[in-house]
Amino acid sequence: MVSTFLIDRVSIDYESREYEDLVTSLYRSWSRNEWVGLVHPREQSSWWAAIESSRHIEWPPGPGIILGSGGSTGGRRWCLQPLSHLQASAEATGQWLSIIGVDPSSVTHFNPLPLHHVSGLIPLIRTVIWGGKSIKLSSKLRQFTRDDIPYVNTPSVISLVPTQLDRILSSIEGISWLKRFTVIWVGGAALLPLQANISRKERLQLAPCYGSTETAAMVCAVSPHAFLQEKAEFLQPLMDVQLQVSNTTGSIEVATNRLSPGWIQNGTFHNLLAPGGWWRSGDKGILTQSGLVIQGRLDNAINSGGETIFPEQLEARLKRLANLKDMKLIEILIVSQPNNEWGEILIALINCNETSSKAIISDLQLAIKNWPFSEQPKRWIFCPTLVSSTEGKWDREYWKEWTSSYLL
Repeated sequence: MVSTFLIDRVSIDYESREYEDLVTSLYRSWSRNEWVGLVHPREQSSWWAAIESSRHIEWPPGPGIILGSGGSTGGRRWCLQPLSHLQASAEATGQWLSIIGVDPSSVTHFNPLPLHHVSGLIPLIRTVIWGGKSIKLSSKLRQFTRDDIPYVNTPSVISLVPTQLDRILSSIEGISWLKRFTVIWVGGAALLPLQANISRKERLQLAPCYGSTETAAMVCAVSPHAFLQEKAEFLQPLMDVQLQVSNTTGSIEVATNRLSPGWIQNGTFHNLLAPGGWWRSGDKGILTQSGLVIQGRLDNAINSGGETIFPEQLEARLKRLANLKDMKLIEILIVSQPNNEWGEILIALINCNETSSKAIISDLQLAIKNWPFSEQPKRWIFCPTLVSSTEGKWDREYWKEWTSSYLL
């Protein structure tokens, strides 16, 4: 049996009775061995289409959770995770805390992430397994004032995406609040250089991490100590995880006993695992003796002039240049367009103050004139509506289509 809970991430926060009722209902459904779909209202049409067309599917044994995943890789798919896998994930993360000297049973877990994402759901499971406490915050976290900062006792942990971290770092009150945390996990997107620099300067206990719905959340992380020693790019696997990198594609592959059994898409159940029991991610990485280095999304890779370009890396470099030159850059996104000569050419979308947009674009073009030609955007477009999602992710397909329309 499948139950459906609609999750509005904006209306639910730690003061909401709705949140408490939802958690109670979730555990009640699990007690009946049900699969539970956590669905944002905007995804209802995709969800109901998937469920209606999957009535013939022989479901794996429950209880478990069903979450949307993989929207950037060719259509929404609905990923299954048994409750036992979520519990195994919580146990592995608890072991990770113990290794770095934090007793998980004494931890308060702050959670500002939406419940229809695995990173927002897993704190509920962790605190049950650890015996700690979970406090749900609004995912908006727009800005902090002295009046609305939630009280933090110690030890406390929190999971953030880079967009949320950026908002909190923008105020003295926010930085002071973050200093109270024993561990600040940051995942879901790349940590920006400026964010890392500010966090190190303020001695914040950041722990960049990597995981997915398919892996039941975090599978590798950087300890706060290693982060402060400027080793943030080398992720270490949790104790129940093995990592490897494909020799042919360069994709990161994961083996763990908590991998999803599969997903539903277009009325068909798809097995998740590649031959040998490994899950092949859509991320490119390098595995060194020091740990895993994530290079970017394979499905976002751009082939320009025979060179494989990872737009996330270029965006980070351009933001670093803008920060060094004190440019008031709000956002930058690299997309591609087909080109007969190059295969694809790079287009830079820029969000900044309109009055200074021409100067910023000109300065950036000058600053990268010695970059490889394949890495230089051939067009720069001022786009005041350019923003990422609340979770800090980009709908790159949307902005690619937007660019195509703009250039017509």
